[in-house]
Parts: sequence; structure tokens; C-alpha cells
Amino acid sequence: MEGCREEHEQRVLEWIGDHFHLDHIEVREYSLFPCGKWVTDQNGETMIVFWDMLDDRISYVVEN
Repeated sequence: MEGCREEHEQRVLEWIGDHFHLDHIEVREYSLFPCGKWVTDQNGETMIVFWDMLDDRISYVVEN
């Protein structure tokens, strides 16, 4: 299976930009998932956004 390709990385970043106000979140790399990004909002709530290679789409996990 392939790793994170540049086009997938760009799509993940675009998805984050489409769903959040970028000035209200912090985005960090999260290498445990392909193209993974750890997103933290102003309330400290977090989610991981990544490229799902099995389904060929963007997916996310909300942290509790």
C-alpha cells in the first residue's frame, strides 16, 4: 500500500480549511495515519483528519 501522496495531503488540508475557521484551530502533523493531521480547537477538543487509503477518501476520528 502506498503512503501519503502530495495530492492526498492537499485534499486533507483543503477539507480542514472547508470545515474549520483556520484562525481558531491548531493543526499539527500526526504521522500514525496517512496524511494525518491533529486538529485542536480553542476549547481543547481534538480530532484526527487523515487520508483513508482503504476507502480512498478523507476520514476523521474525534477524540474524547
